[in-house]
Amino acid sequence: MSYDIDEDVVLTEKQVLDAAVHAAWGDEGYLTESGEKDKAKLAEVLYAEVAKAVVNATKERAGKAITRGTLVKTAFPSLPGPDAWTNEPDPELAGKVYGEVLSAVWDMLGLDKKSLVQRLLGERRVRRRRALFGDVADRAGARRRGDGTEEQPGASAVLE
Repeated sequence: MSYDIDEDVVLTEKQVLDAAVHAAWGDEGYLTESGEKDKAKLAEVLYAEVAKAVVNATKERAGKAITRGTLVKTAFPSLPGPDAWTNEPDPELAGKVYGEVLSAVWDMLGLDKKSLVQRLLGERRVRRRRALFGDVADRAGARRRGDGTEEQPGASAVLE
């Protein structure tokens, strides 16, 4: 992840985070010529991945669901994941950048028809965002249920 921030300028923590997130989008080519985040381009990449997760029966969900971490790796392959943060110059910042990107990616899969990915999918819409785990990123905010299993709503996506 590249952070091209002038060291002579004093920035707030939020400004540093915003700049690092912007750099992450730029590193993957998701910026327009004017420097804005290109959400349409990101939606196309996410669409290509999510379109493979078609589920016709409930029992297929676990095998075909795509985790949030997988979607981030697909769309932002050079972004350090949770297992690489300790190798970054600022591990805390790396974690926050990852969290911001993870949220942006997940928001692109909103269940309403306004979502860019939903529009690309047409009739084959993402119908469920479920609690299925497949990677460290999805386990990070998990809660324990009374029966000892983990629960985290919105950890993966499937088409039904």
